[in-house]
Amino acid sequence: MLRRRPATVQIREEEIILWCKQHKNFGAVPEEKPDEEKKSEESADITAFNAKAKA
Repeated sequence: MLRRRPATVQIREEEIILWCKQHKNFGAVPEEKPDEEKKSEESADITAFNAKAKA
């Protein structure tokens, strides 16, 4: 059975991803993109982050 993570964990991950983007740990991130591209890249970043966290 899957359990949801506490909201605090979710918020913390988003903060980490935002910090990483600001400090270019995910590579150069252009400032403005169409919303659809932004969402797909965000999910790719989250996937990469989760993979790193598990490793």
